[in-house]
Amino acid sequence: MKHTQTALSRTMNITAYDNKLFVGCLRILTDGYFFGTITELLVLPEYQKQGVDKAKER
Repeated sequence: MKHTQTALSRTMNITAYDNKLFVGCLRILTDGYFFGTITELLVLPEYQKQGVDKAKER
């Protein structure tokens, strides 16, 4: 259980909004130092292909 809690504490969640409308989110699992991997990238269909996902990677 301790390893799960440690892993979850190092999970990064980034959100995207258009004014007050939630349009997307990104989840990154990381060791907190060197390694990170994107496990989820969700964007509302009407906001896809408009650069929302690219803005998150900057």
